[in-house]
Amino acid sequence: GVQTCALPIFFGNEPADPDPHNAMQLPFLSTPFLGTVNRIRDIDFVLLTRSLPETGTLHCTVPNKKPFTVHQHPTEASIYDRRVGRELSRRSFDAPSQCPKFHFSEAVEEDSLPPVEAIQQWGREFLRP
Repeated sequence: GVQTCALPIFFGNEPADPDPHNAMQLPFLSTPFLGTVNRIRDIDFVLLTRSLPETGTLHCTVPNKKPFTVHQHPTEASIYDRRVGRELSRRSFDAPSQCPKFHFSEAVEEDSLPPVEAIQQWGREFLRP
């Protein structure tokens, strides 16, 4: 499927960025920003993710909980330039291959979570130090 993104996004008569390529937004991940963001218009890149079709299952147990099944879904991540709306890069990340250490839900089936740390590390490669 095609991922759509409502870009470019401008803020009024936004001036040119005096310090480009130093900030990224990661909506829907646990850390919403990478780099230096003082104002929303400081964001240079937007990193979006989507879950891909299931590739397998894990049968898991954790102490004091019922056994549960994790449906493994790889994650596709795309980095966009906010100002021009162009996709700069796309990468797929494998679903976790091990059961989670914690299970807070009572559900007996759940979908795997995205590998947030690996996605953030990849996103940092686009930022200037």
